[in-house]
Amino acid sequence: MSMYVIHSAGGEILSKRFLQKYLYYAKHRPWQPVLTPTAEGYIAEQYSQWRVDKAGDSRTRRTLPVTARTLETMIRLSTAHAKMRMSKSIDVIDASVAIEIMRFVVEAEGLASSSANIDETSEEFALVHGGEQEHNSSSFPVGVSRLKYTVFQQRFPDLMFHREAISLDEIGKSAAAWLKDGKFTLGDIELIVNHMQTLNKLLIHAGVVHLI
Repeated sequence: MSMYVIHSAGGEILSKRFLQKYLYYAKHRPWQPVLTPTAEGYIAEQYSQWRVDKAGDSRTRRTLPVTARTLETMIRLSTAHAKMRMSKSIDVIDASVAIEIMRFVVEAEGLASSSANIDETSEEFALVHGGEQEHNSSSFPVGVSRLKYTVFQQRFPDLMFHREAISLDEIGKSAAAWLKDGKFTLGDIELIVNHMQTLNKLLIHAGVVHLI
């Protein structure tokens, strides 16, 4: 397998297959990164200062709140960055990247919208919001209804919270309760996740779905 492919604009870029193998190895390396005391202190200090700054900011109502969930996400992003570096420790460099990402997300203006009051777990929300988006997209799995695909896109991120991998069988058990009428078959799930793999959203290996 070649590590590089020739780009049409000239030069070489990493091949899709190499990146898939790299991501798979990074997630299944024989060690788990450990948070160093220095990085832990840095994250705690930045989080505390951020809370103070947000409390005195009159524009806070237009941004996402800084909560304990935010701190948890900082640590998860730091861990992910350390894994990407193939590092056995989570260092300040990982924490700084994670905090930079979080600041960009949390401090983005105008995130609140009327759709926040809609039950995002309902099929109606999926049809009105997600269904319209998928209808306008040229990328759609053949053999699965738009409703099932849209509901799956809404629910799958919640299922994968705190996870990096999940078996197809476990997805099927969870998806059984996602629809009021009808249900997801294993065939539906396989078509959807295979489609998501072609979009580079995940990787499937030996019946297990891995997030990318």
